[in-house]
Amino acid sequence: ITQVWVSAARLLGLEELRAAIAERLARFARSARLRLPAAAGALRARLFSAGAVRGEATTDDGRLELDVTLPDTELLLLARTPGVEILSVDSGAATCAPPGGYLQFTPPARAV
Repeated sequence: ITQVWVSAARLLGLEELRAAIAERLARFARSARLRLPAAAGALRARLFSAGAVRGEATTDDGRLELDVTLPDTELLLLARTPGVEILSVDSGAATCAPPGGYLQFTPPARAV
């Protein structure tokens, strides 16, 4: 969706606007590896039903490790969920910094 016509006065186009926003946010999906507690069956089921799970493994202590593809917004929510660990996130984009390097901002000198 590239354009949405909305009328605030007539409340028209709001569903289309929500769909367009959701579509845009979904474009920023990342691959990640999560570790869930064994008791997180409902969360596991929700991720599977959303089609987000790409792989699954069980650890020796019964926890679940899932390879998922999710939008950043969902990953942020999961990061705040008790018991959920985000083990890794694929950035999906190359950085402009050299390997082992970092980016630093130097503010411009102030005019006197």
